[in-house]
Amino acid sequence: MAAYDPATDPVHGSGWNSAARWGGWVWREPRYGDFFRTCSFCGCIHPEDLAAETAGDGNCRVCGKHGWSACFEGQSHAGIKEAVQAGKLDIGDEERTRVLAMADEHQYDPGGWYASWADQKYGWPHKLYVEGLEPRDPSLLHVLSTTNRDPGDGRYVAAAALTPEQREIIRADGMLRDGEEPDGWYLFEPRSTLHAKFYTAHLADPRISQDVKDSIQRVSGLRFTFTDDGRVTWQRWEEAA
Repeated sequence: MAAYDPATDPVHGSGWNSAARWGGWVWREPRYGDFFRTCSFCGCIHPEDLAAETAGDGNCRVCGKHGWSACFEGQSHAGIKEAVQAGKLDIGDEERTRVLAMADEHQYDPGGWYASWADQKYGWPHKLYVEGLEPRDPSLLHVLSTTNRDPGDGRYVAAAALTPEQREIIRADGMLRDGEEPDGWYLFEPRSTLHAKFYTAHLADPRISQDVKDSIQRVSGLRFTFTDDGRVTWQRWEEAA
């Protein structure tokens, strides 16, 4: 990165938050529990690693609804369905029929990864959260929660009782700096899904093939165009004729 030239970097080379102040950026090797590389500057999942994963088709495998919103709105929450079945709510026949037709509460499962857009705080769709990525090893332990006070929950392990293996998991999860020692109580459990984010600025990278870019844009629902003067436009994704 010593020879980094921001003028030749269409991804993080310009703007108020340029990677120039850090001497550039690189693709980091996968972190503990992950299978994908990430950008050292913004934490974006590598486009090639994301495109290699199975993408969802939008149809929930549990309820058949298309899209997260339709899936969420079409299922029973807070025990409403159970209350209607037990006759605890005084509602009309039409509403009762609607509620009883709802699916039981479940996680949206479109059969692969899907995009959840972040707020456009910079005025454009700059970031999406990658949902639905499954760990390669579903039994691998992580620190899912930590607290400074005894939670009174037998699943938590006090710092003084940590095994060498548990200490290593804490460090591998990036929860301790060099020289620091564990403190408090820790909950160790496997992760059912992995967390990743994708910054659409990486679609401007000429080193990434168009096929890889298109596979991500297709799932995101948007197509982006980056110009040489640093501008970006976007439109609804539509398959080429």
